[in-house]
Amino acid sequence: MNKKENKYKKLEKEILYLQKQLMEFMSSNKQEGLIVFRPAKGLSLDEFKKIIIHKRLFDWHAINLDGDVTPTLLEIYETLQLLQNMAQTDPLTGLSNRKRLFQVLNLEVERSHRTNQPMCLFFIDIDNFKKINDTLGHHIGDMVLKEVAKVLKNECRKTDYVFRYGGEEFVILFPSTSLFQGEIMGERIKKTIKELKLKDDRGHTFQITCSIGISCYKGRKKIDPEILIKIADKAMYEAKNTGKDKVVIGGIVDIDLESFEKMVKVNAEEKQFLFSK
Repeated sequence: MNKKENKYKKLEKEILYLQKQLMEFMSSNKQEGLIVFRPAKGLSLDEFKKIIIHKRLFDWHAINLDGDVTPTLLEIYETLQLLQNMAQTDPLTGLSNRKRLFQVLNLEVERSHRTNQPMCLFFIDIDNFKKINDTLGHHIGDMVLKEVAKVLKNECRKTDYVFRYGGEEFVILFPSTSLFQGEIMGERIKKTIKELKLKDDRGHTFQITCSIGISCYKGRKKIDPEILIKIADKAMYEAKNTGKDKVVIGGIVDIDLESFEKMVKVNAEEKQFLFSK
């Protein structure tokens, strides 16, 4: 074994050892990622990449530090952007994932409170999705999820945010949207999903429905952003338990909805009494 081959093997062992240490560290500290820069003098970029491919260390990224560093810095920036996007994106549907949801939700609730503008949150669940997986196969289930994701993106405005919450559940944030506007959007989305013409492996057409729960925040007082999800989720389950293929209003987070409804009812009854013949 010549000097270069010996160095190659030694570096390979060091990389494997470092990989093991990093995995143990991230597991024990619940870290999501770590970037390590280590110079490998006397070894070309192609030779380093051979180690990565040979040992299937595909989480590693090698760069060349010789010559002009501008292309290298640009490559690092693009790689970091790609990794950030991957960490915040659901790979099946291409929608933002739950992690990204909580980041955006915190910002939008703060913006709503600062500007006194309302916002709505939808919690959407595909009805009888387990039956689709069990009878038609998981690949058809995946196709359904992707088609629903397309509908949600197409039906929403550029200023809205669509997320895959997990499984067959989706969440949409509608900034600057009143409860009345949200209900209209919810009915439209429900109708569009129901009108989808989907096909199984035999070419047979089938349809799906969804249940939607809606919560609203008017920005009047500070709240825990997650309460919007809890209220919309509860409303969605009410939609499921009362027949599915429904939109159910969970309420306005920063207003006592029950008192509000009583007030509206009393006003309506007073008007009827005063102006009816």
